[in-house]
Amino acid sequence: MRFASTLIVWFLLVLASPGVAHAHGGEDHGDAAVPRDHTLPVAPGHGAAGDLFEAVVTPLPDRKGVSIHLSDLENNAPVKNATIEAEMAGSSPWRGTASPTRATGIYELPLPRPDGAFDLTLTVTTGEKNDLILISVPAPATMATAVEKPSIRLPVQIEHVLFVAGIVLSGVLGYLLGHTGGRKSLLPVLLIGVMLSLGVEQAFAHGGEDHGGAQPTEGQRSASGETSLPKATQFLLGIRTLPVGPQVAATTVRLVGKVIPDPSAYARVQPSMTARISHDPNFPVPVSGQQVKRGQPLAALDPNLSANEKLGRQTALLRAQNSDSTLGRELLLAPIDGVVTDVHIVPGEVVTEQTMLAEIIQPERLWVEAVLFDLPLAERITGAMAETRLLPGKRFRLKLMGTSPKLSAEDHGLHLLFAVEKTLGALRLGIPLDVYAELETVSMPLAIPREALLEKGGQPVVWIKTAPEQFTTRAVMTGRQAGTWTEILSGLQAGDKVVVQGQRQLASIR
Repeated sequence: MRFASTLIVWFLLVLASPGVAHAHGGEDHGDAAVPRDHTLPVAPGHGAAGDLFEAVVTPLPDRKGVSIHLSDLENNAPVKNATIEAEMAGSSPWRGTASPTRATGIYELPLPRPDGAFDLTLTVTTGEKNDLILISVPAPATMATAVEKPSIRLPVQIEHVLFVAGIVLSGVLGYLLGHTGGRKSLLPVLLIGVMLSLGVEQAFAHGGEDHGGAQPTEGQRSASGETSLPKATQFLLGIRTLPVGPQVAATTVRLVGKVIPDPSAYARVQPSMTARISHDPNFPVPVSGQQVKRGQPLAALDPNLSANEKLGRQTALLRAQNSDSTLGRELLLAPIDGVVTDVHIVPGEVVTEQTMLAEIIQPERLWVEAVLFDLPLAERITGAMAETRLLPGKRFRLKLMGTSPKLSAEDHGLHLLFAVEKTLGALRLGIPLDVYAELETVSMPLAIPREALLEKGGQPVVWIKTAPEQFTTRAVMTGRQAGTWTEILSGLQAGDKVVVQGQRQLASIR
């Protein structure tokens, strides 16, 4: 009876031990594989490039055709509004037209996929651009996907602590059972030790590994550093490229600036006398952001007169047989067309000639004021580019309008004025800017944008696109910097497609 109770305790201990409880924590032994229908694996070789565009063919579920990811060959941007005519050569020739989907750059083609390899010819037309792309698709392979079993696993450190605690507890209980009733027996201790050793073997032999087929991930990196990234993922991450080539750029000096109005497209509205702002429904107070026309009334002002002045004006009005009782009311008019900003018109308030009641600007005509402290550079500046952290990714071309002939008494610098060539509706008055004033131009045989450079082990590296869905890193040697461009002395060749957007996402793939 004592031996039976010992076996029961032993059985419960083994079931509760971490080695058994977590030995099958969701891993796959490959015995539940479900074969899929013919699919085309997402890998280089199922995409190709023409002269202008690049296309990648991937299967749709249930053999209902294929999807086509169409991108620009140079910058890798998705191409929308394209017409794609497809033709399949071989023993069963076929022709069809791809239909656009809601996703930009992705099209669906009702292609009856054969069991063997085939060639697919795509004729791409968008606007005035035409291109021909030939894609060689190998025979589809039958892929098995393991059924994923949900599980909850503890961290490895906690599992080990629980397992050791189970061993100690089992040893104590085994000792007590072996000495129950004054009779010593080593059999329970030996049995518990043997079964715990089996628990150890299971705990460490099944440490979360997968015994079935590994699931493909969206991005995979080989031992040689090549990274495979499906075109669909490239679209999601916004991967963009730029061909390496010669570049003529200007050396720059960074200045601090801010957006100001164009003097010829800006007006301040002030009264011509001391007066009280009237509350008149015929002249509603404008609001900031309101469009106004030149000559449009903005407010009505009643002159602030003394008793004698009022009597004199009334007498003059009566002699002129004028029944108007406004005693010289003044209408505040908009001097230019534009948008009202900084409105300070409050009915009932008494204002003077120095009071600024409103400002009117033309938002499409803006200037930038920058401060220069290196005075000898003033004669070398020809133009500038500007950017701001408030508008990431946007750059504004500036045209030099003039340089102040004297130092500012406030900051002891020279003030430079630039006109913004194209505001694109993004800039606002008062926005601080980093102004990169351009000096002499520099000709570089090979150059890439500054943001394309990353650092690996203290060495500058770049990502380049080697195939429709393949990327790799290249160590480079840099030279001069001019504006936003960096000269490349070695590591790249003309025509290499350098990743200029999304390179940090590529670097994070393991």
